[in-house]
Amino acid sequence: MNEPNISILIVDDVPQNIQVVANILKTSRYDINFALDGRTALEYIQTNRYDLILLDIMMPEMNGFDVCKKIKEIPHAQNIPIVFLSALNEIQNISKGFEIGGVDYITKPFNATELLVRVKNHVELYRQRERLDELNRMKDKFFSIIAHDLKNPFYSILGVIDLIRHADSEEEKTKNMELLDLLHDTASNSYNLLENLLLWSRSQLGKVSFNPVPVNLENVISESFGIMNLMAKSKNITLVSNCFPGLEIVADENMLKTILRNIVSNAIKFTRHAGTIVVNAFEQNSAKIIEIIDDGVGMSEKVAKSLFKLGSTQSHPGTDGETGTGLGLIITKEFLDRHQAKIEVESKVGEGTKISLAFVNTPE
Repeated sequence: MNEPNISILIVDDVPQNIQVVANILKTSRYDINFALDGRTALEYIQTNRYDLILLDIMMPEMNGFDVCKKIKEIPHAQNIPIVFLSALNEIQNISKGFEIGGVDYITKPFNATELLVRVKNHVELYRQRERLDELNRMKDKFFSIIAHDLKNPFYSILGVIDLIRHADSEEEKTKNMELLDLLHDTASNSYNLLENLLLWSRSQLGKVSFNPVPVNLENVISESFGIMNLMAKSKNITLVSNCFPGLEIVADENMLKTILRNIVSNAIKFTRHAGTIVVNAFEQNSAKIIEIIDDGVGMSEKVAKSLFKLGSTQSHPGTDGETGTGLGLIITKEFLDRHQAKIEVESKVGEGTKISLAFVNTPE
C-alpha cells in the first residue's frame, strides 16, 4: 500500500516568509498548509494530520515556544517533529527550542538546499517511527494471541484426553466418542490458529511468495468447502456454491484458498445451527466478483469497519461459543491487498452478512 502524501504545516505571521518556504518545498511535492498565527495553527493540528511543522518564534499573541508547548499537549500530535525557523540566533533561544520539544532549529535567512535536506530527514525519521510504533502494536497483538488464544485450546485437549484415559465403565466409554468429537474440533481449531499465526509471521517478514496464475474459481471454492465441511456439519450448516462455469481469475492459488477458507470459516462461526452460507462467483464490468453470504447473527457498522484492522480487531464468541483471534481476517486483507482486490462488508445485526471481493486488476 502506498503511504499518504507528506503534509507540512508552516506557521508564520508574515505571509512573505510563508511564500518563500512554500516555494522551496513545493519542488519536492509536499502538501503545504499554512497558518498566520498560533491559535489558527493549533485548530488545524486538532483536526488534520501533519508529518512536520515549521514554526516561527516571533509572533504576536502567542509566540512559537508557547505554540510548541500546546502542540505537545495534543495526544495525536505529540510526536510530530517541530522545526523552528527564526531570525533569533542566540544560544539561549536555540537551547530553549530543543528543551521544549523541537527537533531542529534553522536560523533565517536560511539556505534552500539545507532546508530541503533537513525537512526530508525529519519527515523520513517520523514516518519510520510511526511504522515502528505500528509494528510494536502488531507484535503486542501477536503475543497476546499466543499467550491467551492458543493456550486455552490445549487445556481443553489435555482435559479431554485425561477423561478418556480414566474411563472405566461401558457408559463412560460410550461418552468418550462424544469427547473424541470435541477433541477433534478443538484440535482442528488450534491447528487453524497455528497455521494463521505462522502464515502471518512469514507475511510480516516478506517471506510469503506471490505467484499469480490463471485459477479455476469453481475448483478453489469446491476445495475450500471440502476443508470446511466438517466444521459446517457440526452445526448442520449448508454450504452452497454458485460459480459461473469455467470462470477463471488471475491469482496466487494458495493465497486465494487462504482468503476463502478464512472468510467461510468466520461465516460458519457466526451462523446459527441449520443456517446457510452461499458463495457466488461471477464476472461484472471486467471484474471477477466473489460473494460470501450468510444468514448468521450479523454485526454493527462499527464492528464491520474494524474487521480487517489488527489494532482494533476484537474477538467475539461464535453462536456455539467458538473462540477466535481475528487474525485470519487480517491475513485475508493483506492477501487481498497483494492482489489489488477490493473488499466490501454489508451486514445487519440479526440478519446476516455479505462480504464481496472484487478482483479488478491483474496483480503484478
